[in-house]
Amino acid sequence: EFRRVLFRSRAALDGLKAVAKDNTDLQRVTEEVEPYASTGAPTLAAVQRRFDAVATKIATASHRSEGDGLVDRTLNRIKSLLTVRRIVPAGGNAGQEGVDARLARAASRVEDGNLVEAVHLLEGLEGAEAKAAKPWIAEARARIAAEHASTLLHVQWVALIAPAGD
Repeated sequence: EFRRVLFRSRAALDGLKAVAKDNTDLQRVTEEVEPYASTGAPTLAAVQRRFDAVATKIATASHRSEGDGLVDRTLNRIKSLLTVRRIVPAGGNAGQEGVDARLARAASRVEDGNLVEAVHLLEGLEGAEAKAAKPWIAEARARIAAEHASTLLHVQWVALIAPAGD
C-alpha cells in the first residue's frame, strides 16, 4: 500500500525526502520518482495495453511515402486506412534490423514484462518512427523508475527491520 501511495502522492514523497536526508539510497529513490509524484507512474498492465496501439502507429509511420506529390499523398492516405504489420518471429532474426523486426521483438519483451529491453529496442528507431514511439517510451520509463524505486525501498525497509548480526 505504501508503494502505491508513494508513487501517486506528493505528500508521501516529501515525507520520504525528510527521512532520506542521511541515506543516499533513499535519496536516489526520491529522485527517481519525483517526476511522477503528481501524476503517478502507470501500472505495468497499462503500459502493456498501450503498446499495441503505439506499435501500429510506428508501423504506419515506417510505411509512409516521403514525397509530397499527389501520388505520394494518395498512397499515404490509403496506407492510413490500412495498417500492415509484418509478422516476424518474436525472437527475430539477429540479422534483421528493420522496424517490423524491432517491433516484434519489443512486443515480445512487453508481453513478458521486460520493459527495459522493449525501451532499448524502440530507442533505436529514427525519424517518424521514433516520434511515434516517444510517448510510450516515456510511460515505460516511468514504470521502470517506479519498479526500481519500489525495489530499493523494499531493500531499505528490510535492512531497517532485520535484526543486527552478532
